[in-house]
Amino acid sequence: MKNVSRFVFPSPFARLFCIAVSLKMVSKWSNEDAVKVLDVYEESEALRNIRHSYYDNKIKRDSAILKLMGELLKRNVAVDSVEVLRKKIKSIKNVYQQELTKTEESKKKRSRS
Repeated sequence: MKNVSRFVFPSPFARLFCIAVSLKMVSKWSNEDAVKVLDVYEESEALRNIRHSYYDNKIKRDSAILKLMGELLKRNVAVDSVEVLRKKIKSIKNVYQQELTKTEESKKKRSRS
């Protein structure tokens, strides 16, 4: 059985959202809230870009996550705590990485045949 996806996602975060929703990783958030979270997260270079100068600085990352939480509250997205937000982001990133690995393995298998 071939796993062929012809849909092109506009950004990696759009794909990440679709994966998270399909696996029901975003349990307390509505789909609209999850999109808002990913939009705000995408804007935060210090949290997602490993080459950013603040990425290795725990204090700066903590500050960035608090700003992220504040921005989500401004957009009427309920966030229980910083820890919950971090766990949700981590789980979405993990699912995205698993799906990316599956896609790459599938491409390798197709190129061998």
